[in-house]
Amino acid sequence: MRTMVTGGLGYIGSHTVVQLREAGIDVIIVDDGRSPSASPGSITNFCNDLRQPEPLVKVMKESRIDSIIHLAGSKNVGESVANPGDYIANNIQTTVSLVRAAIAAKVKTFVFSSSCSVYGDHVSRREIRPTSPYAATKVVAEELIRQFASLGFFNAICLRYFNAAGASTRWRLGERSSTSKNLIPKILTSVEDGVPMPVFMAPTATNDGTCIRDYIHVEDLADAHVRALTDCSREQGVSASVDLGTGVGTSTAEIVAEISRCLGFEVAIELHGPRLGDPSVVISSSNIPANLESLAGWNPVHARTEIISSAVRWWRHERQGSGQLPDLSRLKTWGSREG
Repeated sequence: MRTMVTGGLGYIGSHTVVQLREAGIDVIIVDDGRSPSASPGSITNFCNDLRQPEPLVKVMKESRIDSIIHLAGSKNVGESVANPGDYIANNIQTTVSLVRAAIAAKVKTFVFSSSCSVYGDHVSRREIRPTSPYAATKVVAEELIRQFASLGFFNAICLRYFNAAGASTRWRLGERSSTSKNLIPKILTSVEDGVPMPVFMAPTATNDGTCIRDYIHVEDLADAHVRALTDCSREQGVSASVDLGTGVGTSTAEIVAEISRCLGFEVAIELHGPRLGDPSVVISSSNIPANLESLAGWNPVHARTEIISSAVRWWRHERQGSGQLPDLSRLKTWGSREG
C-alpha cells in the first residue's frame, strides 16, 4: 500500500505518518509547509497548492498512490468566524480538488479528517448543526466525499475528531507551541511569556463555568487513521462517518489545574466572556459500525494525565532545543535525560 497524506507535516499528520510507516505502509506527504510540526527528512514530500488538481493527479499516478488520508486544512473556530473566505478556500476548495484528482488517478481509498464541530451543541444526538464557518466547511467536505463514495468512485471514512492533544510518548515529536492555536500549547506559551492565559467562559452553565471538551491523545488518533485505512482498503462499498473521542469530558479549568500540577506552580489565567461559535459541552459517544472491524477494535489508551504530561515534556524539550523541526525519517526516542 502507498498512501498520500495531505497535511502530513502538521501536528496530527506527523504522528499519523510515523504510525503508518511503523505499520509498513509507504507514505507520500503533500504539505504546503505553512504550519509544520515536523520536517519530512528523507520521506518524499510535495509542496503543492491543493486547490490545483492537475499536479496532484501527476503525483498520484507517478507514485502509484492507492489511498489518501486528507488532513490538510485550517481548523480554528475563532479564526474561521473572522475570515470565513479563507476557510472556504483552505477546506472546501482543496477537498474538491483532491476528490477530482483521486477520481482521475483511480485512487480507491479515502480517509478524511473531519471534526465533531459538525454537531455544534447537538453532539449527544449526533445531529448536524454547525455553529461556525469552520464546522460548516467540514459538513460540506464530508457530503462531497460521501456522495462520490456512494457512486462507487472510492471507499471513504470520515473521522470526526474530538480535541486532539498531547505529544508522542515514545518519539521526540509534538505540537509546535509557537504556532499552535490549541488550548494546551497556548497555556504553556502563556507561561513562557509570563502573561495570564485567556480563558473563555461557557455560553451555558457547566460545573465550573468553563467549556467542557473531550480530549484525545494524538497517538490514539493516529492509530485510528491506520485502522480506518485498513478497513477502507479491505471492505467494498464503505461510506461511513465515525466519531473519535474518549467519552470523557474535561473542562478548561481542569486542564489549567492539571498543567499547574505538572509544572509545580499555579498557571495565571484571565477570565473572558463566551466566545462566538463555542458550544458549552462537547463529548463523544461510540458509533463505530461493527463491519469496520479494525476501527471497531480501537480504544483510546492514554488518560488525561498522560495527555498533559506528554505535552509538558514536549514543551520543555522545545524550550531547550535549537528550534529545529523533528525529522520524521530520523526520529529519536525519549531518553532518560529528556524528561
